[in-house]
Amino acid sequence: MKNILHLIGHHVLYEDIIRADNCILYDSKGNDYLDMESGVWCTSIGHSNTRMVNALSRQASEIMHSGYCYISPVVDKASEKILDITGLKNGKALFLTSGSEAVDLAIRIGKHLTGRKLMLTMNDSFLSSFGYFDSKDNWVFLDWLNNESLSKCPFEEIAAFVFEPGSSSGLVRFPPPELITQIANNIRSHNGLIICNEVTTGMGRTGRWFGYNHYDIVPDIVAIGKGLGNGYPVSAVACSEKTAESINHETFHYFQSHQNDPLGACVANEVIHIIDSEGLILE
Repeated sequence: MKNILHLIGHHVLYEDIIRADNCILYDSKGNDYLDMESGVWCTSIGHSNTRMVNALSRQASEIMHSGYCYISPVVDKASEKILDITGLKNGKALFLTSGSEAVDLAIRIGKHLTGRKLMLTMNDSFLSSFGYFDSKDNWVFLDWLNNESLSKCPFEEIAAFVFEPGSSSGLVRFPPPELITQIANNIRSHNGLIICNEVTTGMGRTGRWFGYNHYDIVPDIVAIGKGLGNGYPVSAVACSEKTAESINHETFHYFQSHQNDPLGACVANEVIHIIDSEGLILE
């Protein structure tokens, strides 16, 4: 593959994958391989899922992309589904193309609403491919594995707690519920926000819709990606009713060419419908 610029950092093991079905990849010689990572943890309902492909095809034949000044009803329908599964009824949602964009927008909203720059997260969080760990001046990192105390945490200066449940830079480690409850209470008492980054742990990957469902917290903002599109590049940001109403639309804008595209929204809506109808989420 001499024409491909490969920057992932992983060795390319196979250069001839031409087809995929459920959990199996196929090359041109007919060899099959078990995809034990679901792509990049994205194919939540299996490669080439017939129901999703059919929904995508129907929507693509109608309208795929919209501009800034008009919108398709399918986006509102998918937003309703997002708000339903996140439990943020009466809130608002929008669609982007990657989990990193969703996290970025969530963080920007948090800073906009609080007027603060500092963000709190666990020291083993990934945060997104936008390199937030490189800008350490705006972050407070909690070393929860070494029982770091919260007493020195400047909660009065923190805009939001960005919580990645179960995800720690490639490993899977869930912080103790008591710790998360304590952090959430401190954040709330100082008028900060709770942002849940569910890009890797959302869409049923932990047995429930989202990783934060395993904790006694209600987020203000949820960032969703990967499994939401089952391989199609779509992500979402869901905001609670209070959060959405607090955004000043005169001063806060976020431009992205594929924001609220009908095709991405359609795919997300169908993926949620399939997971729900197949009973894949634990009660």
